[in-house]
Amino acid sequence: MNVTTIFKKIDPNYPQLKEIIATSIGNPTADKINTVLASYEKDGELIGAFISTQLVGCVGYTVNASHLVIRHLSVAKDFQNRKISSNLLHYILAFQGCHKLSASTDIEAKDFYEKLFFQCIKTESKFNRDRFECVYLKKTN
Repeated sequence: MNVTTIFKKIDPNYPQLKEIIATSIGNPTADKINTVLASYEKDGELIGAFISTQLVGCVGYTVNASHLVIRHLSVAKDFQNRKISSNLLHYILAFQGCHKLSASTDIEAKDFYEKLFFQCIKTESKFNRDRFECVYLKKTN
C-alpha cells in the first residue's frame, strides 16, 4: 500500500512535536526539549512530515544566505526506514532553494547523510563522542 507523506511548516507548539524532536536531542529532558522548541520561535523553521493527519517526522533548520543549517531531523520510531528523513531533506532543499546544506551529527547518523551524498568530516566534540560536520553542495546549472 502506497502512503502519501505531506510536508508542511509547523509551529514549535504543535501537538506531538516534543515526542518527535526528542529523539534528535542528546540526553533529552523536558527543560531541554522546551528550550530547543523555544529557540525556533526566535530563529529557524520547522517542517513536519504527516501521514494522514499524524505528525511522523520533522526537520528544524535555519537559513543564512544560501546556506541551510539542519538543527534537528527526527522521525517517530514506528515510521523509520520509510525514507521520511531523506524526503524531508529533499523537500527543504527544493523549497528553500539553498546551495549548501550542513548538519552536525553523531556516528549513528553519519552513514545516513553519506548515502545522501553529504561529505562528512570528523570534528572536535565537547561531549566525548565522535561528531561529524556533514555538508552537501547542490549542483548549479
